[in-house]
Amino acid sequence: IGKSGFETAHPGWLMLVSHIPTTGLGWVPHQKVVVKRPFIKVYPPSGSSAGTHKVGRLAVANELSKQYKEANVLYWANSLLDLTYAFINRCVMAS
Repeated sequence: IGKSGFETAHPGWLMLVSHIPTTGLGWVPHQKVVVKRPFIKVYPPSGSSAGTHKVGRLAVANELSKQYKEANVLYWANSLLDLTYAFINRCVMAS
């Protein structure tokens, strides 16, 4: 799908096993999603960081830690957005 400054994205699927919601993300088995993987730029040993680089992967422990933190932030951001919309809707209904 693409590559940005610090991660790559490709098609994947999602299968939740411990908590299966009744609606939203994860309620359909093998739901299609975009999988992101962080990467590091690996430059040639000549020391020039302005030239062509290769895509290198982080150690598995570091990659999982970064992805877990991002997923947690997105989860809380979604909750805050829902709370904001609920507040706005209550204010509109009250006016």
